[in-house]
Amino acid sequence: MCHKSRALFKVLGLAAGIGFQLLTLAADETVYGKRTNLSGIVRDAFLDELDAHYHFFVIQNESGMHYATTKSPSVNQEYVNGLIGAEVTIKGIVDPASPPNRQYLGQTVFFDGTNALQVLTPAPQNPFAVPEIEDFNFYNYGPESIVHLGLRSAHGRVLAVWQGRSLLLERKGHVPFSRIELGECEPPACGSFIEAVGYAETDLSSINLTRARWRPSDAEAMPEPVVTSATARDLFNFNGLSAFNSTYYGKTVRLSGNVLTLTESGRFQIGDNGTPVTIDVSSLPDDSQTPEIGSRIEVTGVCVLDLPNWRPNEVFPHVRGLFVVARTPDDIRILEHPSWWTAGRLAAAVFVLFGGLAAIVLWNLSLQVLVVRRARQLFKADLQRATSELRVKDRTRLAVELHDALSQSLTGVSMEVEAAIRHGTENPGNLMRHISVADKILKSCRNELRNSLWDLRNDALEERNLDEAIRRTLLPHVRDIALKVRFNVPRSLLTDNATHEILRIIRELAVNGISHGKATSIQVAGSIDGENLLFSVRDNGTGFDPDDAPGVSKGHFGLEGVRERLRQLKGKLSFEPAAGGGMKATVTIPLPKNNS
Repeated sequence: MCHKSRALFKVLGLAAGIGFQLLTLAADETVYGKRTNLSGIVRDAFLDELDAHYHFFVIQNESGMHYATTKSPSVNQEYVNGLIGAEVTIKGIVDPASPPNRQYLGQTVFFDGTNALQVLTPAPQNPFAVPEIEDFNFYNYGPESIVHLGLRSAHGRVLAVWQGRSLLLERKGHVPFSRIELGECEPPACGSFIEAVGYAETDLSSINLTRARWRPSDAEAMPEPVVTSATARDLFNFNGLSAFNSTYYGKTVRLSGNVLTLTESGRFQIGDNGTPVTIDVSSLPDDSQTPEIGSRIEVTGVCVLDLPNWRPNEVFPHVRGLFVVARTPDDIRILEHPSWWTAGRLAAAVFVLFGGLAAIVLWNLSLQVLVVRRARQLFKADLQRATSELRVKDRTRLAVELHDALSQSLTGVSMEVEAAIRHGTENPGNLMRHISVADKILKSCRNELRNSLWDLRNDALEERNLDEAIRRTLLPHVRDIALKVRFNVPRSLLTDNATHEILRIIRELAVNGISHGKATSIQVAGSIDGENLLFSVRDNGTGFDPDDAPGVSKGHFGLEGVRERLRQLKGKLSFEPAAGGGMKATVTIPLPKNNS
């Protein structure tokens, strides 16, 4: 009997909707442009979001829903809000032309401000003093009759909250669930008992409330929700057919799967070789744990059918989907995090490594051409000056040093790659170690290239003031780092070659303090101590143990390069903790006997 009544109800609803539209169209032809009095209850009122000059009113009376609008400045939002729920009479003109941007609204009554609107019965002072949704078999009533119920209240327990304004209310009676669409108010907490008041509507499955407000109510004797284990196939399969399984509507389900997608609307999808299931976490705190794509999780939540309310032109509302609402952060349990190191990423790393190796070789070839071209320009420009030969020789020595350093580094990269290929299938651990060392050597080559190119372009050696030469050398590396330089050493005491080596040493020590020690301040000081040049580089970083610092075998060449330069200059390097934190590196270099 239930199915027969439902079918009869749907046919009657379809006929009523079509008949209502025909009567409305017939009436419209006779009233356009005429003055009229529109009386009824103000069901809704709001400011037009497309044209802020207009206020819209939805008036409900025995003949249905009607629209009225005004653009009078005497009507403000506070006045409009006070009219919702009041019985009014509006004097205006029926016009088929809707306000701008609302061209197809249909018959609308235009009125001129508050003088044309008369309040017959004010809105109730207590918005909750309205009849409750009765526990009746609403299949005996048409959906249009339910819409004409107007304001109604409902008591029950909040099962789920989603998207900040929607909630599922569990009630006692023949229809156990009602969907509540809130107006301008914050949603209640899951599990709380409330009384909600709003306009009655239906989605043909339950009686719902729209533009509702709520207040706490006394707890009622209701059984605790029972958690039911389910799969995606259970939710999207009804009696063996592909359909939304409405028997799970309002039930608390537990299902697991892999996270497939994440969205910014507080939802994600999970699946396990089947239909994806949407999980709504919009009501959870912002700092709650968000699963990563590819992780396997277990979700406990309330199953909700995304079903719009009935409208006269849509007799059978289309089900937009089915989703599960998580109520608390504990409802999301991560079973397994996604694996980061995959075969695809390993192949990509090897591809990038060989691509970088090819780029280094090309850069080396182009750099050789650049060095030769630069040397020729310097030779031609300084041919008639006595100091030109020395400067050309120093820059050529720089090119040779760059060539030798890169050749050694690239040889090391080649050996590590060959070792990785040789041991890759037998010992994956050795493969990763060799690739890691090769990666660090390539980064060292890149830094050496960048520094060498900077040295070739930089004219810091031309500076007669060593303070300025040091600042210009460190400028590309310090940026926002506080830099203080006090280098009381005459430039005339040093050759260009020695100056170049000292600038490289200072740069390497400063970069080490910034990169590895996370320093925010660098201090460089230098002076003459007898027959020696004494200078120091101090930082305020975290410091390190010089005896335990990683060396060439682990792909770190910084300190080894500094020591190699000091061996050429017959200098010494020592480290000690700096006062107030950080590290202080002190360098002692004997002054050359011949300064010419």
